[in-house]
Formats: sequence, structure tokens, C-alpha cells
Amino acid sequence: MKKQIAILLKWGAILGVALSFIQLVRKFSDSFDFYAFGPIIELLNALLFIGLIYIGIKEVRDDCMDQIISFSKAFVRGLLIVITAFVIVFVYLNLHYGVIFKDQLQVVNEKNMTRFYERLQQDSVTIQERDTILYKQLNQIINQKNLLKQNAEIDSLNAAIIDLRVDTVWQHYSHFMKSQTLPSESFTLGNLDHYSRETILDILGKYIGKYPKTDTLSTYVSSIIINGSDHFKDHSLLDQRFKNEKSKVPLHQNSFSASLYFSLSVILYGILFNIFISMYLYNRKSKQNKE
Repeated sequence: MKKQIAILLKWGAILGVALSFIQLVRKFSDSFDFYAFGPIIELLNALLFIGLIYIGIKEVRDDCMDQIISFSKAFVRGLLIVITAFVIVFVYLNLHYGVIFKDQLQVVNEKNMTRFYERLQQDSVTIQERDTILYKQLNQIINQKNLLKQNAEIDSLNAAIIDLRVDTVWQHYSHFMKSQTLPSESFTLGNLDHYSRETILDILGKYIGKYPKTDTLSTYVSSIIINGSDHFKDHSLLDQRFKNEKSKVPLHQNSFSASLYFSLSVILYGILFNIFISMYLYNRKSKQNKE
């Protein structure tokens, strides 16, 4: 039994050191600007799990069990390899985040925030959110209209005409936005700011096109809509949702929590690969018995 344990600890240690080295490589891979490097590391991880667990169990089977092993025995021995690798990776990651690269925790936390923000961009806008943002956008248009009236010398008649035209553009825009089926590709958190501005400017262009170029009031209307739409991003639903939900992002406060979080993947992947490897070695045993 001591020989079996020695063999399993040996291959578990090799797996743990190899996985720790990959963690070190992953740190330096951040500076590479090509997408293929990440998948290569993940593939190497999988090959290490499969290859070293297989070799470890097979060596025990061939040297200590007369080339015959059941699934349960193979699984238990593979599990010892995985646990050994887990301990080594956990110890290394504590050194990695707590001693060698002390600033790495902040980098990891910032990456988690960035990934969460990017995933959030794909979320759909709800009907309530759409109506809320339309109300805020209307206030931006009204603010620009009031600002123009204060700065320009416009009599009451022309001011009333400007109000009517701005309201007409807004009604067309609001009706169009509310008539769209939700969820849709354009009504995602990442697309809505750009889409809403482009939509109201398109409606503005078609509406203003009905009037002659000499119509000076159309210039005022265009200025109000364009300047107002420039401020749509001030009430971005994406930024608001991110502000409300960023507390869900896992942030690591110390090297222990980060090490435990990342090294648990060794247990999860290890058990998964161990199941298939144990089944394979058990099937090999059954074929030898038939022969």
C-alpha cells in the first residue's frame, strides 16, 4: 500500500507543479494580444489532467495490482492524485497572490468587473426600463429647448412653432420605440444608447426634410434634438444596471480567498476527468479477463 501511495503522491505532485506553472504562464500571457493563447492554455490544462491521472492510475494497476483494477479502486486512486495536485496549487497560489505578485489581486478583481460589464451589455432592456429611459430622454430634449429659448431672441409665435415641431419629432420617436418587440437585438443594454440616438436623428432628418432649407426654425429644431440626443448617454441604462448589480461580482480581498476560489477548479476538473479515466482503465481490465 505504501508503494501505491508513493506512486500516487508522485504523479499528484507532478500534476500540481505543472498546473501551478500554467498559472504562472497565464499571468504573463495577459500581455499577449492574440486570442489563440488562452485556448491553448486550457487545452494544455486538460491534457495534463488526462495524461498524468491516467499514467498514475495505470502505474499503480500494473505495478501493484497485477494489471487488474475495478472502477471504484481506480477512482479512489485517481482522487488522491487530484487532491495532492489541489494542495500544491493552493499553496502556490497563496504565494502567487500574497508574495510574488501582490498587485495581481487588484488585476483579477478589475478583470472580473470588466467581464461582468461586457456580459451585462448583452442583457435585454425591460419594458419598465425602456419607459424610464424615454422619460429621461424627453427631459434632455426639454432642457435643450429651454436653453435655446433663453439664449436666442425668439418671439412667442416662433417659440410655439418650435415647441410643436420638437413635440412632433418626439412623438414619432417615442411611438416607434414603444412599438418595438422586446427583447430585441437593438434593445440590449450595450446597444440602446447608440440605437436610440441614431433613431431620433433619423426621424428628425425625415421630418425636417419636409421644410425648405430657408426655414430658419428647422435649424432651431435640429439643434434642440441633436444636442438633446448627445446627452442620452448621461442616463445610460447600462451604467445604471452596472452600478446596481456590480455587488454580484466576486472580489477577492486576500490571497487565501483567491487561492481557494481558483484552486477549487482543480478538484472539479480532476474529478470529472478521473471518472472517465477510471472507466477506461476498468474497461481495459474487463477485456483482459475475457482474453
